[in-house]
Amino acid sequence: MCKVSVIIPVYNRVNELMIPVNSIINQSFEDWELILVDDGSKDGSSELCDQLAKQDERIFAVHQTNRGVSVARNYGISLAKGEYILFIDSDDWIEKETIEKLVSRIELDKSDVVLFAMCIDRFLGELVNTSVQLYDKNTVVTQYELINQFVDFFQKDYLSSACTKLFKKDIILENKILFHKDLVMYEDLHFVLDYLSKVNRISISNSAFYHYRMDETVLLIEKRKLDSLLENLDIVANRVLEFVEKSKKFLLNAIEARNQENLNYKITTD
Repeated sequence: MCKVSVIIPVYNRVNELMIPVNSIINQSFEDWELILVDDGSKDGSSELCDQLAKQDERIFAVHQTNRGVSVARNYGISLAKGEYILFIDSDDWIEKETIEKLVSRIELDKSDVVLFAMCIDRFLGELVNTSVQLYDKNTVVTQYELINQFVDFFQKDYLSSACTKLFKKDIILENKILFHKDLVMYEDLHFVLDYLSKVNRISISNSAFYHYRMDETVLLIEKRKLDSLLENLDIVANRVLEFVEKSKKFLLNAIEARNQENLNYKITTD
């Protein structure tokens, strides 16, 4: 048992893998485990994962045939012993005090999840520039308030990454929330919406703890199956509509309850 399980899916990242791993090893908070899920790598990443596991008892390496990032993350979830779960991609990294600050925040706020900001590091061979994707402020919102702000959150791309959230493992397991194994795009958004539909208190941190590497020399679209993109869009669009539909019902029920409270108050005071 540990406080935080960090899950990194790995596929052919032998040259980049030490970037996220070192950012975990150097954390100011030490009560973590790192689960490296090798997704059938062929470039030496598999051997590197095993080597890292031998060097630190908090690091675990597991292997599977190549089945994609969603299946790899789900495998990591099934092995996690931590109270909280944090996802990192295999070429990204987090700031030194990330885990310490996130654990402190979720426990101080008594919330179900922490949403935090990210830096987007753009590379063209070397680092070209960094932009920061920030929230408007540090706050705690209820599910009702999140639903009210859903369009704003969606348009500002706050919900699209699972890597900028600290999740509670129990909520994931109790509600059987998993990454959609058939999605090659938008799998994070699908997972985040599934999770947010089950929580009541959401902490929002305006600190950019996560560094997302964007390599301008690689066209991501070429890595994906073009004939599956429309299907992916359809699946995720339906999930967004389901979330919004539930949100509408939630809002109507809340408004009805508020109106009833006002009516009862008026009758009592009269």
